[in-house]
Amino acid sequence: MKKSSILLALFLILITSFAFAQGNGKPEISYIDRGDIGTLDPNRMSWAQDIRVGQALYEGLYAIDPVTFEPVLATADKASVNEDKKIWTFHIRENAKWSNGDPVTASDFVFSWRRMLEEPGDYTYLIDQYVVGAKEYEDQFASYLSDRAAGKQATKPDFKQVGIDTLGRSDTIKLTLKNPCNFFPDLLAFECYYPTNEKSMAPFREVDPKTDRATYNAAWATLQISSPTAHTSWCRGSCVAA
Repeated sequence: MKKSSILLALFLILITSFAFAQGNGKPEISYIDRGDIGTLDPNRMSWAQDIRVGQALYEGLYAIDPVTFEPVLATADKASVNEDKKIWTFHIRENAKWSNGDPVTASDFVFSWRRMLEEPGDYTYLIDQYVVGAKEYEDQFASYLSDRAAGKQATKPDFKQVGIDTLGRSDTIKLTLKNPCNFFPDLLAFECYYPTNEKSMAPFREVDPKTDRATYNAAWATLQISSPTAHTSWCRGSCVAA
């Protein structure tokens, strides 16, 4: 009898706590991270706390299954690889949406990956060491900016040399690798391969007139998220609410 009373009391406490949280409009899920979030920009994520939140908010072509820890299709609903395992082709699922309702397109991925090469982050090497022409383009673009900064005549490198192609479609993307890579789906689930919404970032675009280098004010990273979770607020120093 005593044991049953204790269990009942615990159950009532849980129900009351849940009702209290709902009544106060608090997030449905709260957790303690290791520190304050530095950025929600996939191009700049580096610290573990940024990556953890990024994985909850963004969705790449693949995601890591929380039970098996294996990569599973996410934004993509179909994937194929050719016989020599160097050419990967993905089809983006029709219902993949940004938090503002825009469809997630192949161009969103191309825009994000190109930015990783033109404005390298800590994990750009996970792209430039695997994708055909990526490292060459990255180095050429850096030289182009250097020459422009020095007042020299310079020709912007052609991104078409990189093994990234939409095949003229909004729902298809093809990547050509330097070598076969059995763990490539794992890489595609990492934040450096997340898409970003160029339209929502456009108002924050800043171009250096001397070098023609385009960067984005960090404020953009509180905007559109590609995830089933709706990101609603980020209180620096305290919380992210979804």
